[in-house]
Amino acid sequence: MSRLQQIRREWASLQSNMQKSIVFTCEPVEEPLHDDGERSMRQTNKEWYDLHETFLRLLKEMDVSFNLLSYSTTALDERVGIVLKIWEGQFNGCN
Repeated sequence: MSRLQQIRREWASLQSNMQKSIVFTCEPVEEPLHDDGERSMRQTNKEWYDLHETFLRLLKEMDVSFNLLSYSTTALDERVGIVLKIWEGQFNGCN
């Protein structure tokens, strides 16, 4: 199997899983991020916004529904509260 075939197969699996999941993404904020070794670092805020817009377009093109957390929601406890409210609403009454 070629590398391209492997990537296509992996993406198909990921896409299927994401379509069945509750997906969250956060709008970029202008306060500087610190390199924690996990996230992809960009040089300018414009690069962050462009990457974010590209990612949202990809999700839409792949029919992956998502929830967008506003840039103004910066407190971790507030973000967790929003996620839990959506999670509980999605699975309320499911066994």
